[in-house]
Amino acid sequence: MFNLKSGEKVWSSEDLPVSMLCLMWMEAKETELLLSGGMDHRLRVWERQGENPENLVLMGSFGVQKGPILALAQNSTCVASASDDFTIGLWLKDNLTSKPWIDPKVKCVLRGHNGGVTCLAFSPDGKELLSGGKDQALMIWKVNASPPVLSQSISNCHGDWITGCAWTSSAVLSCSSDCKLRMWDIQTGRLLREILSSSSLSTLCCWEDHVMAGSTDGLLMVWKWESGVEITRIQAHKSRLHHCTVVSQPDLENNLKPEDLLVASASEDGTVKLWHPLQVQHHNTLHGHSAEIQSLVCKEAGLPEFLTVSVDRSLRSWSVTTAMETPRCQKGGVRAVCFLGTDDLMVCGYDTGRLEIWHQNSMVYWKKVSDGSLCAVAGMPDDELAVGCSDCSVCIWKLERDSKKCIVGLDKVSSYKVKSPVSFLFYCGCLFGVCTDRKIVDVVSTKDWIRETYAWANEVRPLGVMANDSKSFWLLGQKQGVLYLGLIEEEQQEEEPKKLSEEQQRERRSTLQRAAQINTWITAAAVQNDFFVCGDCKGNMWFNQPPNLSTWTQRRPAHTDKVSVLRLTESLIISASHDRTVKLWDRRTKKQVGMFVCGGPVKVLEVNPCDPKEFVCGDTQGQLYFLSWKD
Repeated sequence: MFNLKSGEKVWSSEDLPVSMLCLMWMEAKETELLLSGGMDHRLRVWERQGENPENLVLMGSFGVQKGPILALAQNSTCVASASDDFTIGLWLKDNLTSKPWIDPKVKCVLRGHNGGVTCLAFSPDGKELLSGGKDQALMIWKVNASPPVLSQSISNCHGDWITGCAWTSSAVLSCSSDCKLRMWDIQTGRLLREILSSSSLSTLCCWEDHVMAGSTDGLLMVWKWESGVEITRIQAHKSRLHHCTVVSQPDLENNLKPEDLLVASASEDGTVKLWHPLQVQHHNTLHGHSAEIQSLVCKEAGLPEFLTVSVDRSLRSWSVTTAMETPRCQKGGVRAVCFLGTDDLMVCGYDTGRLEIWHQNSMVYWKKVSDGSLCAVAGMPDDELAVGCSDCSVCIWKLERDSKKCIVGLDKVSSYKVKSPVSFLFYCGCLFGVCTDRKIVDVVSTKDWIRETYAWANEVRPLGVMANDSKSFWLLGQKQGVLYLGLIEEEQQEEEPKKLSEEQQRERRSTLQRAAQINTWITAAAVQNDFFVCGDCKGNMWFNQPPNLSTWTQRRPAHTDKVSVLRLTESLIISASHDRTVKLWDRRTKKQVGMFVCGGPVKVLEVNPCDPKEFVCGDTQGQLYFLSWKD
């Protein structure tokens, strides 16, 4: 058990040389008990004792089943244990709390499955028990009868093991390794609905009319079970998702809104993640286990907390309240990201001077390259990248690779000084830097007349840069609510140019187009061909109406805070904001088609040039989010 604030271990089980496969907080009179099921066919009861509330003491172990305990469930009077020996044991709760400890006698052993029993779920009234197994069968037991009897058996429910089962208000649900989620009529056993997933399903849980299921490839999916409509799918983990469960929030219990729904996912990667799935919001990642997590259980009463048990042979307790606090960021806020365009590589720079190299959503290398903040990054040919820092330096780094072409380091090639820090870097034959003093410079050039390529008019503030073609890029800026657009081209100059006449200077500045007059500051803009979009500090967004460059729509609310980034693809407008959201808009209809909620204000966002359906964004909490969308 670990203290989340300090990260220190405060308790761990001792002399427990066996893997625990399942856990359950047991509702008992005047005491808090934890029940665990193990590979050694035994169940164990743990109790909080002493003045230290973080101290769990083993009261005793018991069992009559002859296989590993795979699942646990409870109603108000009984505990059910599912075993790999094809049986279900029923135990009276009153017999599990005796002091001194006396080995309890099993109330009843239910037999009917022809394979290991993998999942259990009591009905909402506690009178019936649903079970699923490796025999691909679902069974419903009347446990309030004396003796308990099998009331419904649905054989051949799936083409593989049943991995999860649950009750809805009018039916039962099952999921399986055969990639299917199915809903069944309780009375007749008739199949009512089937939802097909792209991968094997390993766990499920329900809340009202929503069902959440986890898959072997780390996806967390949400459907409305009545209609079968998929609400969202989240790449929650990079490996098998072993368990997902709705986390109890006592302070919201009587007024829980869909957007407040909190789900915990536990994975083979050894982490637990907290999600608001209906907002597609990742809230926190809890580290501590050194091996895959086999089970996660939430308390339904008292202090909001949950426990996890892992192949690393440790049992850990987590406070929901502490876990929901904003995680302390060690890296600093994300300041710049860019795709390198080769080998699916992406670079990320942080406030703290940390530079990270990512490959296919996994970090492969990091290095602290500056004592100050990293302000801008850009890819260059020959495995080189440019990094702009707050100390007015721009450094060129080369990726070091091993014999298998994997990234193993960064080697500094050269370093340049500019008069003010760069806000943006862009390579198109030359390396251009857009400085905070509004000047655009050729960073590498040593000739002053070449180096200072262009300067905005007074008080025009740069908003961003966007590619035009291989030898030019668009520069976007704003002044007093007016959008300015400049096209910067690579120029080859060998001699110092003659001083431009006043008329030539006016002609050069004619590339700047006044696109819209408004009464609030423009904070983001994007351009593609003849289509422009702007966002302001109040969260409004507006567009021109192609092919007319001077006719603009009215401002419309898109976010509740400053629009920080805008990007365009052939079919989408992507907007990010300080209100923590990233939103997708249909470019033709201008209607919202998707949303993702980040942990903090979104600072940067870039679309993958090799696949416009993928993009990455970073927030002030130092979190990176790799997102994708589908038609």
